Amino acid sequence: EGDVLDFDQLKNALVQQDVVYVNLAGDLGAMAINIVRAMKDAGVKKVILMSSIGIYDTPVRSLLIPYRQAADAVEGSGFK
Repeated sequence: EGDVLDFDQLKNALVQQDVVYVNLAGDLGAMAINIVRAMKDAGVKKVILMSSIGIYDTPVRSLLIPYRQAADAVEGSGFK
């Protein structure tokens, strides 16, 4: 239990983990950026991100923008 936007708390939760499962609501872009950063610091290389259908449609519907931002952060991280 914790706050994904609290970097130190998140990083400590990821130490010695094999994979991160992300299924969140809220400021998804900021959360995903923090998760990627914490994963890199903790040495975790695998992530599963639950997002939403339609995030690759052009243009992205405004409701789906946070989901696309989260996906972009994870996809750009180099993680599997």
